[in-house]
Amino acid sequence: MAVIDWDEEPVAAGESIVLQAYAVGGKEPYTYQWVDQMNEPVGSSDLFTCEASVNQTYRLEITSADGQTARTKALVPVIAPTLSVATFDDLFLESESNWMFDPDATPSRNGFRCVLQRFFPLRQLPDGAIRGMVRIWLCK
Repeated sequence: MAVIDWDEEPVAAGESIVLQAYAVGGKEPYTYQWVDQMNEPVGSSDLFTCEASVNQTYRLEITSADGQTARTKALVPVIAPTLSVATFDDLFLESESNWMFDPDATPSRNGFRCVLQRFFPLRQLPDGAIRGMVRIWLCK
């Protein structure tokens, strides 16, 4: 089993994010692989730190010496002084996938298999509350 320990509170932009990994089961030593929401490797130890800039999901895979693997993830909300608008460069897209910009898209539209990928805030208030959302569908 893999566990990520952190404050679980929104972090102000520019502050440090500190995520601590714990493994239960398997044989030591453990290897750690942290990736961000773009599926880019960002760390390889039990302690992961970085500077907060935008909301980010960090995924962790821990492998024990005897080959057991456990995975978990943490969504770290970041409070920024100004709203950051997400672009498609901020989203990981599997190969052989494409973005579909049909406002009437449904999970079976035009023979594509579509899943709701993400909701993005339209406006973040000073207290961190979000008003309005945009749906993004991922279709294969």
